[in-house]
Amino acid sequence: MRHASGHPAARASTDSYLMGFAFAIFCALVLVRFIVNANVLDTVIKYSAEGGSIIEKIHPSSYGFVVVLSIMLSSFRIELSEWDLRALRSLVVFTAVIGILSALMWSSGRSGSAGYLVDSYVVSCIAGALMLMFPPAWRETVGAMLIVFIAVSACVALGEFALHKRLLPYWATEISFRPTGLTEHPLMLGLFSATAVSFVPLTRWRAPAKIGVMIVLLLGAFAAGARWAALGAAASALAVLAFSEWPSVSRARAVQVKLLCLIAVAVAIPVAVAVMIQLGLVSRFEGGLFDESAMARVKIYGLFGLVSWNEILFGADIDRIRTLALEHFDLEFIESSLVMFVFQFGLFGAVIFLLFFARTIFVLLSGAGRYVALGTAVFFIVASSNNALSSKTPIVLMIVLLIVAFHGRSPTSAPNPKLVHNVPRV
Repeated sequence: MRHASGHPAARASTDSYLMGFAFAIFCALVLVRFIVNANVLDTVIKYSAEGGSIIEKIHPSSYGFVVVLSIMLSSFRIELSEWDLRALRSLVVFTAVIGILSALMWSSGRSGSAGYLVDSYVVSCIAGALMLMFPPAWRETVGAMLIVFIAVSACVALGEFALHKRLLPYWATEISFRPTGLTEHPLMLGLFSATAVSFVPLTRWRAPAKIGVMIVLLLGAFAAGARWAALGAAASALAVLAFSEWPSVSRARAVQVKLLCLIAVAVAIPVAVAVMIQLGLVSRFEGGLFDESAMARVKIYGLFGLVSWNEILFGADIDRIRTLALEHFDLEFIESSLVMFVFQFGLFGAVIFLLFFARTIFVLLSGAGRYVALGTAVFFIVASSNNALSSKTPIVLMIVLLIVAFHGRSPTSAPNPKLVHNVPRV
C-alpha cells in the first residue's frame, strides 16, 4: 500500500504548509529589520558604532534572509511570470555589480564605511527576490504589513511629539525635539510616511480606514519635522485624490466629485495650517526650506574643490574626506549620498552603481500602476535631499518590498483565486 505522503495531493498540501512557514519567517525577519533599528541594536552590539567585529556590522535579520533564500531555492520549484523573471534578473545583476565594486574598493584599501552596501542594497535585492518567489496575494500581505508598521510608527511619533519623550533610544543631540517613532531618525520617519501615502490606496482596506491611515501618515511626516517629506506626503495625498477612481460612478460624476473634494481641501488647508501652527507641527518651516541645515547639504559639495582629480575619479579614503568636511565646513556628517558614492566608488564607479540601481528600479516599475510610480518618485525625491541612500538603514528595502508587493495591484482590482491558492511544486 502506497504511503499517504507520496500522494500528489498530500505532497502539494505539505509543500503549501512548508512555503507558508517560510513566508511567516520572512515576514518576521522584515519586521525585525524595521523594528530593531540601529539605535536599538547599538545598545547590545556595535552595529553602527566604532569598533566591533565584521559580524556585528551586519544586521541579524540579514543572515536570516540568506537562510530563507537558501531554503526556498533548495526546497521548492519556483514558478515565475515574465515580469517576475525580469525583476529577478535585474536584482541578481545589481547584486553582482555591487559585489564587483566592493571587491575593487577592498583591493584598493577603501572598504571602510561601506557596510551599508550589504545591509541596504544587497539585502534589499535578496528580500526582493524572496518576495518574487511567493504568490502575489502573499506579497500584498507584506506590503500591507509595512504600511501598518509605518502608520503605527507615525502614531508613536505623534505621542512623542505631544509628550516630548521618545519611546526608543536616540543618539543625536538636537536643538529642538523631533520625534522618531519606531525609526532611528526623524528624517527616516518622514521618508517612510511620505512614501507610504501613495501605497495606501492599493491595500484591500475599506475607504474610511485608508483615509484614516493617510491622515496619520501625513501628520507623522509633519511631526517629524522633515520638511521635504512633509511636502511630499501632502502632494501625494492630493495626487491620490486626483487619481482616485469610482467604477460605480460615471466619469462625469466622478470629475464633479473630485472637483468638489479639491475645493473642500483648498478651503480646509488654511484652517489645517493654522491648527498645525498652534500645535507646533510646522515649526521647521519657519526658517524656510533652505535654512542652515539645508545649506549644509549644499556646502558639502565644496569637498570636490579640496581633493585631487585622481581622488574624484577613482575614490578616496572616506575617513579623510570626513575630516576635511569637519575642518573646512564644520560638518560632522556628509549628508549627501552623491558625495559619498563618488568618494567611495570613484566617479566612474558611482556612475556605474547609479545606472544599475536606476535600471533595477525601472525594471521593477515596468507595468506597475500610477500609485506605485507616484510613491517611488516621492521616495527618491525625499531620499535624495539627504544621505538616506548611503546609510545603513532599511529604506531601500522598504521601497523594493512595496514596489514588488503592489506591482500588479490597482485600487479597483479584486482578488484572484488562482493567485491566492497557488501551490508551489517541487
